[in-house]
Amino acid sequence: MAQGKGGVTVYRRPNGRWAVQVYDPAVGRMRQAGTYETRRQAREAEAAHAPGPVRAVTVAAFAARWAHDFPRPSAATNAHNLERVAGFAAALAIGALAGCGSTGSVTINPGETLNAAAARAGKDGIVLLTAGTYPAQTVNTGTTGDCVTNSGHTADCRVFIAKPGVRIGNLRIEGAGTVVMAGTRGDLRIDGAYSLSGARESMIANAVIDPADGDPGVYLDHVQSFAVVGSEITGVRDNDAVDVYGGPTGSRDVLIRSNDIHGVRISPGSCQHTDGVQVAGTSGPGNTGTWIDRNHIYDIDQNADIQLDSNPSQRGTNERITDNELGTVNYTPTSCVPTPYPRSVTLAGNNLTVSGNTALQPFFVYPGSGSITANHAPEPQFSGGASCSTYAFSGNVWSANPYGTSCP
Repeated sequence: MAQGKGGVTVYRRPNGRWAVQVYDPAVGRMRQAGTYETRRQAREAEAAHAPGPVRAVTVAAFAARWAHDFPRPSAATNAHNLERVAGFAAALAIGALAGCGSTGSVTINPGETLNAAAARAGKDGIVLLTAGTYPAQTVNTGTTGDCVTNSGHTADCRVFIAKPGVRIGNLRIEGAGTVVMAGTRGDLRIDGAYSLSGARESMIANAVIDPADGDPGVYLDHVQSFAVVGSEITGVRDNDAVDVYGGPTGSRDVLIRSNDIHGVRISPGSCQHTDGVQVAGTSGPGNTGTWIDRNHIYDIDQNADIQLDSNPSQRGTNERITDNELGTVNYTPTSCVPTPYPRSVTLAGNNLTVSGNTALQPFFVYPGSGSITANHAPEPQFSGGASCSTYAFSGNVWSANPYGTSCP
């Protein structure tokens, strides 16, 4: 296959004929422009279809469409290909890699710590991790970086990129300006990811996080501008897959995007509840600006796919739950909760936005303010005095729920 100018592709089909494909902006994908007996004829047709100068397409935008434009025969393969580049594309889309590598890169093996490698890489340097098992460690490179909310460039940001076959023990990220990621999901496995002390401007992307030790998969406590994107979080037992806690100051602007979160188990004797993602104020004020976006969350043993804090003194502000696919929460009894009643989302907050989600189980809605729009789910259930008038409901498609209420 040869990529020509202006989004035109020439390739030979199994029957021996030469095909020409062109990118059609009207439909946002490639379309076939004809087949020809010879390569020369196809090249002539290619030249005829090639447009003049075209608008540049970002890597992130192309990553979202490439499996549709250049499909493989199997639909499952196409879906798998899109999934494997989701985290890398998401990292690019929010600018996490802009400007990185300006001071070069270094390559390390499991005998060197990430902190030591970052010092060698220098400001905006890239550290490449070779295959092997790296011990549990805390990463604090001493940067002041803006890896998540930068405006087109980084400032003192360290990026660690795993080659295939990297495993890191429990990874704690502190300070600012750290990105730990893989080019494709599956190259990097992490036993658990934690940040407890006000870390900011950091990201984990395209990792497989599988603790299987009673700890959460991802535990964030009073962090700021911290992103988890394009990853798979699974294997959690007797805990939440992802915790976003406020601690003494409240977490701000945490992004949980394009992840697969599943396989959260609970033991029969446990008194924990297990959520896919839990957002809670804990010891201080509620969190601000948490955004849970475009995740697939399913097969959670008890409680909720997404749980927001319903405590009036610790409710979040300006939190968003958008375009998630929310699957089954299992009715798994324990000694402390013998008759669980699972829900897809526990909703409470100030100026909350809940939009475009698809859920198999109902929303549990507590008092607060904001909008609930364009969701597909069973009719919501209300608690604590909330009702259809508590939030601005519109454009939702509710299925029947004997315990629910039909809101707009």
